[in-house]
Amino acid sequence: MDDDERYVDEFGRPLERYSPKEPGMRGRHKTFGSALDVAFKGLLPPDDPFFDKLASVWNSLFPGSKLSPSRREGDMIFLSAPNSAALFVERPRLTMMKRRLAKLPGAPIKFSLKLEVKR
Repeated sequence: MDDDERYVDEFGRPLERYSPKEPGMRGRHKTFGSALDVAFKGLLPPDDPFFDKLASVWNSLFPGSKLSPSRREGDMIFLSAPNSAALFVERPRLTMMKRRLAKLPGAPIKFSLKLEVKR
């Protein structure tokens, strides 16, 4: 096989050969550390002031509740319980909880509550 034959596509058109770029033209990251910073920041959830406030005042809003806020994804707030029996007991209180949460300052206009068991 000739060296030039390796750099053609299935139709025989020549493909661009790889050549390393100059350091100044390689991209937006000058160091490996800056690329890692951007990658890890993309994995972390964005700051959510309403959810942070909700997590801090949860026990004063619902004393004795077995549920606790675990995360927020879009317009859905996930509440976690230690076991399925606690979910069964707390499920009838969800509408009351939703009404009370809607009155908090900074609450989203439309949201829903979803229950899950901690693992």
